[in-house]
Amino acid sequence: MPRDATRRHKRSRDGCQTCRLKRLKCDETKPHCNNCKARRLSCPGYNKSLKWSAKHEVFLAPITSVQGSGSTLQREKEGALSTSPAELPISADDCLDARPYNIAAGSEQVESEGTQSSDERSPRQLLQRFYRLSPSTVPQGLSYKSCKLVEYYFGHVCNIYSFFDSAKNPYRALIARTWQSHAPIYFAVQAMAAAHLANTIPAMADTGALLQQRAQEHLRQDLELVRSGCADPKWLLLTLLLLGPTNSWHNSSDLGLPLLKIARSLIMQKSCSTSIPTDDSDHGLEEFFTESLIYWEMLVSFVSGDDTTTSPDRPNTSEQILLRPADNDDTQRKERNVPGKAPLIPHPWTGVTPQICIIVAEVGRLVRQQSRRKRDDISAQLTSFERATSLENQLLAVRLPAIEDIKDTGDQTTSISDSLTMSAIYRCAALLELYRVFPLLLQLRLTSDNPSLFDSFYTEIMSFLPSLSIDFCAALALHTIKLFQSIPSSSGTCFQQLLPLMIAAAELRCPDVMGSERTSVVHARAFVMDRLAGFACKLPAKPIAAMVLVLQEVWSRLDLGMARDRTFWVDVMHEKGRTTLMG
Repeated sequence: MPRDATRRHKRSRDGCQTCRLKRLKCDETKPHCNNCKARRLSCPGYNKSLKWSAKHEVFLAPITSVQGSGSTLQREKEGALSTSPAELPISADDCLDARPYNIAAGSEQVESEGTQSSDERSPRQLLQRFYRLSPSTVPQGLSYKSCKLVEYYFGHVCNIYSFFDSAKNPYRALIARTWQSHAPIYFAVQAMAAAHLANTIPAMADTGALLQQRAQEHLRQDLELVRSGCADPKWLLLTLLLLGPTNSWHNSSDLGLPLLKIARSLIMQKSCSTSIPTDDSDHGLEEFFTESLIYWEMLVSFVSGDDTTTSPDRPNTSEQILLRPADNDDTQRKERNVPGKAPLIPHPWTGVTPQICIIVAEVGRLVRQQSRRKRDDISAQLTSFERATSLENQLLAVRLPAIEDIKDTGDQTTSISDSLTMSAIYRCAALLELYRVFPLLLQLRLTSDNPSLFDSFYTEIMSFLPSLSIDFCAALALHTIKLFQSIPSSSGTCFQQLLPLMIAAAELRCPDVMGSERTSVVHARAFVMDRLAGFACKLPAKPIAAMVLVLQEVWSRLDLGMARDRTFWVDVMHEKGRTTLMG
């Protein structure tokens, strides 16, 4: 055999693409090589294609466009929403090992590769490219287990993050629109899912904490863009509402105060603006964010030492937001939750009475300040008492809307009456705190000869007991527990019940003598523990575990006959280092 026949052809680094693929020596005859002519193939020519290598890049990977990925991810998300914990053997590495890519805002199709969009010269895009920021990205090639966490959020978490769950639930609808295009939201919902799964799979706790940290890293990048005026703050606010109140899901004592301050600043800046929302959807989002902040402030007010939102010479943050100048367009005001404006649209957190949440937040701040205030500061004591009197009058003056004036949420498991009952419960809980911390306020109310709004409320409370062998606060606590018992355990209001349940349960003081009242208190305590045990299975368990420990200590001190200043649940919670968000 000739030597030339046994010699292997060297792969050509030049020549046409066909010869290079077949490892043939190309003669590079123009316009078509002889190899292609002999095989009757169309010769592609000799142009060289260049590829950019990014292996030496030290910053974030460059943003690339991916066509059609949105619809694919949507089909994956719409798969099995009933994923059980047993189907999720997920590790942190599976969820965090990813490279970013950009999906156009909304669900629009992205431009084909190589076509320059006018958006590339926008301030947002220029700033991203200059600082190598990648705020609106989600991992490329979503892993199976990452998708499962997102599915778990839609199947098991978003329905406990709102008192109603349907297509009208913002924590379902808004997240469905944004999780693919906003990295902080993408990681936040996974962190929430992992924290919930930790109830049954303890190893998921570490995964949830890492995902929460990853979400906050992306949040900081988006925050820089918002502060520079190059990004819309609304999706940053949504991320804050997902991350801040759920910090206690991962660490029960983490109140998320830094995130609350950011949300407070953004919403206050928006509320003080004189600009009118461009359309009804923007107005609806503004109302949603505003009332969400009110509820968040209410939860924090009882357990935080942060006094940045309260001052004797100015209204609190929540009041400033809702007392801003009314919009000129009446069509934008018609859906606000004000009695007489129909239909009222329930908020997923504040329900149908955000004004009660505002008052409860002020009560929380006031009683917390009073518990820390020196007894010999007479001037401050008088100021606090005047404030307590004002808050009591406001609570008694609140009129709950009629059920027919409230728009249906579309949730088959949680009725509108449950939300109205929760409004009544919050009013009772706030009054209970005022009367507990300011006993003179209750004494003046009970001994007053002037008819007032309190008369009907007082009659309702005292008719609950056959005698006056226990004090009014215990009677009010029992009445509040009775309201809880009227709400089924399957109701979506479970997360709303935590704070007032703690307030009422902490006043379940057993009478010294045996009788029906003592039996009522014992049964009420058993109901509270049973309901909290159910919530610990339905909600992330760490905050509830802290609540149970505090309640057990309070009841133990009450049964030992300790002084009232040693049995206040707020003080016990701080003393035992069990502060947590209850809601």
